[in-house]
Amino acid sequence: MTSETKRNISQSFEHMRMKLYFYENIPLSNEVSHIEEEYKIADQVIDIYVELKNGTKIAIEIQHSKISEARLLERTLNYSKQDIYVLWILNGNSFNRKPQNQDGIRISKLETQLHKLYDGRVYYVNVEPEGLLSNVYSLSYVPYFKLKDIVYKKKAKSTRSVCFQQVKNLRLKCISNKYKLAMFEDKNIKSCCEEEIYTYLKNYCKETYKHRGNKINNQVVIPVIEIISSLRDKYGFYVVYDVLKSSKTKESKIQIARMGFMKDSKRNIRECIKVYLNDYIPLKS
Repeated sequence: MTSETKRNISQSFEHMRMKLYFYENIPLSNEVSHIEEEYKIADQVIDIYVELKNGTKIAIEIQHSKISEARLLERTLNYSKQDIYVLWILNGNSFNRKPQNQDGIRISKLETQLHKLYDGRVYYVNVEPEGLLSNVYSLSYVPYFKLKDIVYKKKAKSTRSVCFQQVKNLRLKCISNKYKLAMFEDKNIKSCCEEEIYTYLKNYCKETYKHRGNKINNQVVIPVIEIISSLRDKYGFYVVYDVLKSSKTKESKIQIARMGFMKDSKRNIRECIKVYLNDYIPLKS
């Protein structure tokens, strides 16, 4: 038996194991009227076909090997034309992915495209010939900033920082834009991080206001490293840093007057953010 034959047998087993996982578990979290493996429709065979009680049709596609972006989008569009929402899930082992935070990772064109389609996440399950190694998890890829002159300013072009999030239940939701896509009800990792940064800044402003008493200065300067340290265990360094860097967009809940090097409360020059207290708490007149 050739090594190529062994590899194909291994992939076939892994594919079957992943299909069985979703076949058994999707009905536990969704109101399913029909579910079927290897469901043929037109010229395509769907790995797992799901029909919900409300009539929504979903194709779960499991991918072990790399396919071109063009092929991915072609198949996704074909499903959309047939009023079928598609959920793409990768075998993490085939793409050398793990359910953990990592830095300086190169990602494939396929993963990049899926990341765009699924609002900043890619879904994985890790399977080996011996069996299932993980439940469903998502990875979010954010800019990786290289250290240059003690400042994280240089954004890497070819590598990313990876933030892991466990998918806690397999309840499906469907979205329609250019394509009809199915996804799990997990939250975008950057949105979660933004909410926690907002809460951190709100509490920081409350404490600052309480300690200043009548000596009210509407501005407060906070070292960036303090914010990152409070959230790093959960999000890693670069997710928090990227959310702060991109907070000037209109969609951001975080209000930052300035981000850069300035004197902190101890008169040390550090990378800080400057915020206004009244953007986070009401001030007495």
